[in-house]
Amino acid sequence: MKKLLIGLLLLALSFGIIVLLYSNQKPPTEPEGLEYVEVVWVSDGDTIICKIDGQEVTVRLIGIDAPESVHSNPDLNTEEGKIASEYLKNLLTGKTVGLEYDKEKVDRYDRTLAYVWYKGELVNKKILEEGHARLMIIPPNEKYADYLEMDYVAPNYDADGDSEAEEAAGEGIEEAEESGE
Repeated sequence: MKKLLIGLLLLALSFGIIVLLYSNQKPPTEPEGLEYVEVVWVSDGDTIICKIDGQEVTVRLIGIDAPESVHSNPDLNTEEGKIASEYLKNLLTGKTVGLEYDKEKVDRYDRTLAYVWYKGELVNKKILEEGHARLMIIPPNEKYADYLEMDYVAPNYDADGDSEAEEAAGEGIEEAEESGE
């Protein structure tokens, strides 16, 4: 009985330490060895154009997916996409940022894949926190997956760019109008 009690106590203590360590996780700090580049312009809420070695290079931010704003099919562009794009334009256009690469540096569309650092902050995470993008982890680029997932709440945009919360609110209004409330 005494061994069982000690075992349970050790198990509870171990669990408590794990929870404490996870809850006190600090955000990553801007690492050394970044490639510093100028943001020439912002294409949309998850893609920027940077001047690298004298060339304009398309850089896709790793770990996020913003709603469309400049898709060749205008039906796919959304108001949320325009807002996300405007947010990133205001934050980064004309600024010097640090690029950090993961295991896969270029995607199938020949875009450079990077984590973007600005003023000591991971921009990829900031966009998620502001609700301008969804989390999208694509292996093997998972260096900051746990950090990006931490405290993440999905905006839940549908194909029309409306969030599920907005749709539910709209349905509630329609139901109230039908019942005379």
